[in-house]
Order: sequence, then structure tokens, then C-alpha cells
Amino acid sequence: MEDSRKGLNEDHSVIDDEFVKQLKSQKKEEKKLKKIKYLEEKKERQNERRQLKRKEKKERIKTIKKEASEHPEENIKIPYRKKKRDVKDIVCTGKVFIDCDYEEFMEEKDIKSLFKEIEMIYSFNHKQEHPFELIICGIGPSLKKYIDKHPNTPQWRLITFTDKTINQFINALHRPLYLTSESSESLKDINENDIFIIGGFVDHKQHKGISQQKAETLHLRTLKLPIEENISSMKNIVMATNHVFETLCRFKQSNNWKDSLEKSIPLRYFK
Repeated sequence: MEDSRKGLNEDHSVIDDEFVKQLKSQKKEEKKLKKIKYLEEKKERQNERRQLKRKEKKERIKTIKKEASEHPEENIKIPYRKKKRDVKDIVCTGKVFIDCDYEEFMEEKDIKSLFKEIEMIYSFNHKQEHPFELIICGIGPSLKKYIDKHPNTPQWRLITFTDKTINQFINALHRPLYLTSESSESLKDINENDIFIIGGFVDHKQHKGISQQKAETLHLRTLKLPIEENISSMKNIVMATNHVFETLCRFKQSNNWKDSLEKSIPLRYFK
């Protein structure tokens, strides 16, 4: 009798477990559908807002044009949409590799931060009159996930994404320079044919000197940004990838290290 009750309880336990699994699966599916619906509605709202803004802008320009024609003596400026530059008309000077082959040393949140830095690099470079040619190399599976997930990366221009490592490029490069804060030599000038490598590595001082060691292993010349020479009472700091890139862009345009560094280094580093 006890054995039969025990068997009955076990059967009930199996049924309960299956029921719980089905219930969890159902709830998970409902949650997924709810999220999809929310994202679709969000996208629809965004499109509606964009259309409304475009309509308002057209009406505003129409009003300004009317005022300008009625009062020519006031020299009213009519706003216009800046024409998108054709890639054929853009002249790139110099080349920058972002070496992302450090994925094994980073956590998921760091890889996500790295992709945000790449976004900022792309955006900043795209606005330059003479941008760098950008190559994002050594892309691992985690970083690729964020690149593929972003809706606009297929339309990005003047940038190349590749899983090829920097090791596979260096033999074809003419005197590439690896920028690392641990270098004993400072960068003095930038020529239009220079090739720079920046470590795409979000670190919290846990792997100090790793990019310097890598460059030495590959027999590459290393240089650091001339921070100490241009900003008084500031120690040599480890800058984020996008800040290093912004400094290069600004110096290429202004030929002024002090100004370029002060505009690129976040205020938290200044005493």
C-alpha cells in the first residue's frame, strides 16, 4: 500500500514538473512576444515623431522663405540641408587600425563599451574634412555580435570591419606605429601616409602594459601621445581608444598638441 502511494506521489511529481516547465516556457514566449510588440510600437512612434519634425521643419522653412521674399532688405538667412558628401569626393589621409584582438582579456560589459567607443570613433572621423581610413581588425565573436546588432553599421562609410588580426596585416604595412601609453618615445608629428595602430582594449588597470608587450612581440615601433610635454602637472594617463583617435584627428587639423589633447582628454583627468 505504501509502495503504491509512493509511486503515485512520484507520478504526481513528474506531472507537476512537466506542468511547471510548460508554464515557464509559455510565460517566456509571452514575454518575448510582448517585447517584440513593444519594440515595434516604439519604432512606429519614432517614425511618427520624425515625420512630424520633418513636416514642422518644412513649414518653418516655408515661412522663412516667405518672410525673406517680402522683406529682402532684412537679408534673412534661409536654412538649408547640408548635402551629404559623396565617398568619391572624400580624400583620406593616413590610416588607423583599431586592434580589437584582446577579447579574451575583457568582460562582456567591457566589449560593449569598446563597441560604443568604435561608434564614437566612426562618428568623429566621418566629420573630418580629411578623415583617416579606418580598419577595425581582430574582431572576436562577442564584439561581432554588437556590430551585427547595430542597425546602421552596414551603411557606415570609410570603415572596414574584419576578423583578421593585426599580425596578418603588418607584413603588408609600411612602418606601422603602435600607440601605447607605456612607450618611452613620444609622437612628434603626423604625416599623411602614417599608419597608426591603437589598441581596442577597455581595461581597468588589470592588464597594464599588454599592448606594449604585444607590439614588442611583433617588433613594432611604439609611441605615446606627448601628454607630459604639453600639459603641465599631468602624469602619463591611459586614454580610451576614442580619445586617442580624436587627439590624432585634431592634431592633424590644427598641428597643435596642447590644444588637441586638452579638447580630447576628459575633464576628470585634469587637476
